[in-house]
Amino acid sequence: SSTNPLSLLLDQDDRPMVFTFYQEYNAAAGSGTGMSSDADKELLRVWKEEWTNAGWNPRVLTIEDAEQHPQFETVNRMMDGLPFKVYDRLCFLRWLAMAQIGGGWMVDYDAFPLAFLSYKLPNGGRLTVHEHSATGGVPSLVSGSEHEFARFSWALVENAVQHAN
Repeated sequence: SSTNPLSLLLDQDDRPMVFTFYQEYNAAAGSGTGMSSDADKELLRVWKEEWTNAGWNPRVLTIEDAEQHPQFETVNRMMDGLPFKVYDRLCFLRWLAMAQIGGGWMVDYDAFPLAFLSYKLPNGGRLTVHEHSATGGVPSLVSGSEHEFARFSWALVENAVQHAN
């Protein structure tokens, strides 16, 4: 991308940007968050409020952000033969959405700022998971450059395709 990555990390008021991903859909089509649409929206409202109060500029990414990535159609087709429900597919596509907007800080919308984070990406922009889960699981706080989010989204899908059988 020709976009200056730092311009995506800071808004016009020099507030650091933080991103989450949310896409409303019919939960009957596949396992979802386990909450109602209204509860999800209320949690998103509180998420935005808390990150704003902590000095950040929070933004919610959606499937539309992922669809803007030049590799979206390819990645989406690769997942067609996999046993993923809608929610699972969205969990993969959030990485592409982050790559499309230029990388930065990706946080689940049920994760709140309890400590200060610098807007500067650690580890030279390499993809960094900021938590440890003994059982693996989906990370709730990740940072990385555009290249790293794109690289990881490909790695996730290729790994799923490779281990589908």
